[in-house]
Amino acid sequence: MKVTQNTDLLPCKSSINPTKNIIAPVRRLIIRRRIILTLILFLTLISTSCEKNDVSLGTLSVSVDGNKKSFNNEAKAEWITVQGGYGLTISGYKGDVGSSNNISITIASPHNISTGTYINYASGNAVEIKYFINLLFTWDTWTSSNATVTISEINSTHVKGTFKGTLAYPNSTSTKELTGGVFNISF
Repeated sequence: MKVTQNTDLLPCKSSINPTKNIIAPVRRLIIRRRIILTLILFLTLISTSCEKNDVSLGTLSVSVDGNKKSFNNEAKAEWITVQGGYGLTISGYKGDVGSSNNISITIASPHNISTGTYINYASGNAVEIKYFINLLFTWDTWTSSNATVTISEINSTHVKGTFKGTLAYPNSTSTKELTGGVFNISF
């Protein structure tokens, strides 16, 4: 009679290398860290390469009811006289002066005009945007019913910032939305 040994009952001789037991989790950790670092690098690259709000000098543009318009011709900023305060007007034409659409932004404030946000009727400020549409022999004038202007830079040579608002046509319920307005205009 031949006796056979049942290997299922014998003590197990592990075929697993103890060094592999330590190396495998370490490799997974290294791979995870590389993936995370790659993602961080990728996100940093994307966030720093996004378009900056760099508006070139001489720019005055805005979307009117979703249609982007530039008013860079004869674009200028001027200090204006305001009773009991300070005033600033920013304006420009879409084409030839006097024969094309133009826009005018006026801020009047009891305080010196500097960087910050100006909202119509807030803190004693008056903010008005007028949009003039040339109709050959006459002009349609749209005036802001609400307006916000944010000045991000201002000095003796230029003023830079953003604006938005809702324009209303006189004696009408018609409105136009101004969005994404930017300016960087010389004095």
